[in-house]
Amino acid sequence: MLFARREKEKLQPLEEHLKNVYIYSKRIAEINKIDVEEEVLKLLAFLHDVGKADKKWQSSFPKVEKYPHALLGLPLAYAFLKKNNIEEELKFLILSIILSHHRGLKKGMYEGKYANLNANYAEEIFDILRKAKIEIERNDVNNLLLERKYDGAKWKEKPLTCLDIQQKCIDFLERLKKEEMLEFREKFWKLQGILVEADFLDVKMWEESLSEENVFQQFYFPSFHKLIESKQPKGKYEWQKSCLECSYKYIIIPLSLIHI
Repeated sequence: MLFARREKEKLQPLEEHLKNVYIYSKRIAEINKIDVEEEVLKLLAFLHDVGKADKKWQSSFPKVEKYPHALLGLPLAYAFLKKNNIEEELKFLILSIILSHHRGLKKGMYEGKYANLNANYAEEIFDILRKAKIEIERNDVNNLLLERKYDGAKWKEKPLTCLDIQQKCIDFLERLKKEEMLEFREKFWKLQGILVEADFLDVKMWEESLSEENVFQQFYFPSFHKLIESKQPKGKYEWQKSCLECSYKYIIIPLSLIHI
């Protein structure tokens, strides 16, 4: 079985976490009357943590995260979106949110020691996605990641690395004109806010053994924009505040186009 997190001797299955994030995402969108397609919420919920299904990640679990799961999830998500001919803006919107759901979206965010990082997914994740009607197989991932690259002497077919896909996201953002970037940023904020909130609520529900109703009553905020400005005690909600503050600061790529 694949696991998402551990607290002492308590383990949360990855499948349970992905399902819960989808349920909470739909409820948050409904409460806030946010007009978003349910299929988009489902893709974000089920794909955002697929990097945790990587065998390297699972083998080092539950120690300090040696390999960033947000980065490890990109190849599978990219392959699915490519296989289904998802429109370019939506494709890179989803990938950018997956990439940055624990830190701000900016150039070079996962470079250095992750230069040649590739994902190797456990078979179980494909079964989990299939149950959610997200059809993608291991061979799809392997085949759809192959791209022709010039190695200095000749063209060769090589698989995209995790950082190659990260760079595709940055390249897409840099191609946007100012008006397009403003529109993209609005969509990004709306969907990332839903995902991060839903992710946080499931963490609290699992850690404190709460029901869905109780976790919404105790920890739900109608708007994460307000959360950033709230006067919460130091240390409380720091994870979500930090994530969204970073995104607010950095979802302005290229920096020369938009200044906040």
